[in-house]
Amino acid sequence: IKLFGFDVFAEYARKHSYGTTHGFSRDIPYDKTGEGWYGSVSFTGLEGFGLTFEYKNYRFDVVDPDARKDANRPTRIVPVQNPPIVHKEHAFTLLTRSPHTIDFNDETGWQVDVFSAVAPNLVLNLNGAVASRQQSWVRLPGGRYRPLFKSNDLFPALDEEFSPFWEIYLDAEWYFEEESFVRLAVNRRSDTQYEEGVGKGHRVASTTLPVRIEYMLDEAFSLGVSLEQQWASDNSYPVDDRTFFNEFVSVTLAHAPDWAATIRAEFTSDEFDPSGKKSWITGEFTYRLGNVHTATVSYGSERGGLICSSGVCRVVQPFTGVRVQLYTQL
Repeated sequence: IKLFGFDVFAEYARKHSYGTTHGFSRDIPYDKTGEGWYGSVSFTGLEGFGLTFEYKNYRFDVVDPDARKDANRPTRIVPVQNPPIVHKEHAFTLLTRSPHTIDFNDETGWQVDVFSAVAPNLVLNLNGAVASRQQSWVRLPGGRYRPLFKSNDLFPALDEEFSPFWEIYLDAEWYFEEESFVRLAVNRRSDTQYEEGVGKGHRVASTTLPVRIEYMLDEAFSLGVSLEQQWASDNSYPVDDRTFFNEFVSVTLAHAPDWAATIRAEFTSDEFDPSGKKSWITGEFTYRLGNVHTATVSYGSERGGLICSSGVCRVVQPFTGVRVQLYTQL
């Protein structure tokens, strides 16, 4: 619906799964129905102002913690069915290191995004998001679980039993000399994954200050510089409430649209990084071959981690050495 400058969109999905799965001694039938709601309201005003509110309420496959760990259960939603994630996907490197992993089978939340051109060459962006599970569980003697429901079905809960996530992001983008710009941002986030077996929430929180500068040297050459600093805390085993500092620096010289040369460096004070390292430095050269092929050669060490896009997450392993890649867009 479009009316008086507002754009309203609503969507409902119902999912029905049934069949038979193979057990150790017999076949086990399953028959389950789930559902999800998504809605958004957008407003675009005069003089470069825009506002968007999004809401999600997904209950496609609510199961107890033991069944939740089974990634192959036939009733869960599959990636091709993923609805909107309703939180911001970031371009800054450190903000992609520990993204919120959405549970499409049981999650509710909302997001507000505001853009404002406060001057012809200055744009502000404010984004806030909150999410949580709709149902938690209490572990009983004997290993069974009792469901624990939120007091409000419409909005997310901040109690740690419901694995809450929240984030606030603000950036300012200032353009100078036509296409050159400086982007300065600040981000604060908290993400908790409740562990019913131990009765405790695993909370990761961070404050990040990234800066990106793109300077056009002439019509073809450009220089890009990124500087990101992050103060983080993590209360997971083996050390409770450990704090550490992350830093990322990159410099790119590019000749559009032919080639780009980049040096990236990342540092951490985290004593428990899975790679066992505290610094990673990589040199990379990218060359475009025609209109559909791009070749990349890199040398150095790269930090691994969880990478998410549109709610689909994969683990990228740490890497040291020479990497040669060829991308083709058909």
